[in-house]
Amino acid sequence: MGLGPADTARDPHPPGVATPAPSTPGFSGGDLGTVSGLPSRKGTSRKGTGRKVALGVAALVLLALLAGGAVALLSGKPALRAEVVYGASGEALRIEAPEAPPGSKVRFRGAEVPLDAGAAELPLAADALRLGDNDLVVALVDPEGDADEVPLTLRVSYRVRPDFSALGGDAPELRVVVDAAPGAEVRLDETPVNLDGSGHGVQAFPLTAAESEGEVYERTVAYRITPPGEEPATGTVQARIPFTPLTVDRPLTTSVTDRERIEVAGTAGAGSVVTVNGERVALREGRFVRVVPLATPGEHALTVEARSDGRAPRRRVLTVQRVEDLAEEASHYATEEVDFARLVAAPESFEGTRVELSGRVYHADTQQGRPFLQMLVAGCRGDDCSLWVHYDGAGEVAIHDSVRVLGVLRGEQQYQTEGGQVRTDPKLEAAFVLPPAPRRGRRR
Repeated sequence: MGLGPADTARDPHPPGVATPAPSTPGFSGGDLGTVSGLPSRKGTSRKGTGRKVALGVAALVLLALLAGGAVALLSGKPALRAEVVYGASGEALRIEAPEAPPGSKVRFRGAEVPLDAGAAELPLAADALRLGDNDLVVALVDPEGDADEVPLTLRVSYRVRPDFSALGGDAPELRVVVDAAPGAEVRLDETPVNLDGSGHGVQAFPLTAAESEGEVYERTVAYRITPPGEEPATGTVQARIPFTPLTVDRPLTTSVTDRERIEVAGTAGAGSVVTVNGERVALREGRFVRVVPLATPGEHALTVEARSDGRAPRRRVLTVQRVEDLAEEASHYATEEVDFARLVAAPESFEGTRVELSGRVYHADTQQGRPFLQMLVAGCRGDDCSLWVHYDGAGEVAIHDSVRVLGVLRGEQQYQTEGGQVRTDPKLEAAFVLPPAPRRGRRR
């Protein structure tokens, strides 16, 4: 609907209709979480001839696993070291042969991988390791194709690993799985863990949907494992889980409206479960829309959550205030006087400043589901008079409308015009988009 008559006599020409270039990159992350842990005890191993060699602590990049890192010394050949790591795709056997000639490879259970900077990782099946001694055979293949088979023994006394299977449930939780000798005493974050007769136990850590702007949820769990008749082993398991992608296009984080309902819309990751105030919302091609009633005037909280398998849940909390009269409410909205020329020259200097500006709309559209308008600021002289405004409610503003906007300055918006020119304009997050203030009549 039109908000007021166009006042074009004093307006400069618009710089061009925008083809928006988003000012913040979209989320990008892995499909699965990862875990890191460092055991505190040493293990032992043997080489192919049976001669024992000394070992250091097995450094597990992404798994808490008490396993001796195996070292083998081949006569006339490069030394070979093996350890277990855990990554996004599961457990892997890491082979290090720093003295091997360039072009060498390692072979394990049918898989052959070239050495990169003297190291390679070969996948391990979920059941490839067990508690106790694990006898493995690794082949070191030189550039000519000749292979030396190396028997290794990895001793595993306990395992502490993550389980992400319950992240997408109605009550998301991170589970930590422990396997140890039967009768062992286990504590995770000082909480006792009950093991069954085989030494297997699971501890659940509930995950509350987070409002964090980060891309990864991080949680460190301390463990203490005391096998029967042995000294305790301690360490930590560090979980890093990507959040479920969630963006709320509208309304803004804080909104004011005179309507009896408001539209909540946004995007979420494929396959996500999205709820608005606890009610599930359909997700179509990654987008969701829900109309929420605002039964009475006053403040209303809207909570949007998204969860998915293998990811931590994400939450957005919005505040919508329903008022009887927008113009009356706007009259109580405190603003500061800002020289528009200075704003154009250094928009970052005015970040967070509340302002009131008037002008003529020359373009209105949506950017990834979020309404925006471009306006020429009244009273501005020169070519840099364009303001980018994010606001609530698609279809409320028409081109050539004269409007008055009140809101918070949010830096700048870069976009490309229809003519291919890249421009940057000051950006405003509007709390109010209103018709121009009425002009006082002339006295006779």
